[in-house]
Amino acid sequence: MKRTLAVLVVLVFAAAALPAQGRYPAPEGMQTIHIAMLYRGPNAGKESTPETQKIQTAHLAHITKLAKEGHALIAGPMGGDGDLRGIIMLKAASADAARALEADDPAVKAGRLRIEIVSFMTPSNWFTFGPVKDDLPMRQFVFGFLNVGPKPIGTPEANAAIMDDHLANLWSMRQSGVMVAGGPAVGSETRAGVVVMVMDSLEKAKALLEQDPTVKAGRTTVELFPWFAADGIMKGR
Repeated sequence: MKRTLAVLVVLVFAAAALPAQGRYPAPEGMQTIHIAMLYRGPNAGKESTPETQKIQTAHLAHITKLAKEGHALIAGPMGGDGDLRGIIMLKAASADAARALEADDPAVKAGRLRIEIVSFMTPSNWFTFGPVKDDLPMRQFVFGFLNVGPKPIGTPEANAAIMDDHLANLWSMRQSGVMVAGGPAVGSETRAGVVVMVMDSLEKAKALLEQDPTVKAGRTTVELFPWFAADGIMKGR
């Protein structure tokens, strides 16, 4: 039977309620962030024309508008030439509201991009988002998912121990400055969590995340992407 992310999120909060023994503070002030993942659409083409340049300019203007309205927390393009072209982290009342915000994007309306919304919860006493500023430098991050893994859920005691170690590991990466955003995914049967790491190597990031207790136990698997975004907005320290 396929496990749902609702079960995994419950496990995260159950683990957070256990004595942390000083290894991490209990996650508090949970806020929901909606990620608009922008993939190549049916009308995407690689040739640059005056019309595509016009659409791209309007696309960037739409993102700027969302940021000024307080909806877009951070946005940027993906590295490489895969179908995933960029992501925008949004504040909205619901996943449907987030989708509606991005559905107004001229590139989406033109069919050059299509939207997938992934929502996650993040503790405000672990991670915060600063204001968007025009003079912030761009840098490469590693954006990724911890996806639902192949191993079945075990006993409550085993689950609690694994999730307790998982949270301690995430907090350690947060404290070292390696991880600047993340939390459990909600409303998905395949995504277990979101991570954003201050690294420019997918291989190094994967090697680090593969030491996470949930990955080692087969509860999650790692999926990573190079992502370029403004430095200094996502804060984990």
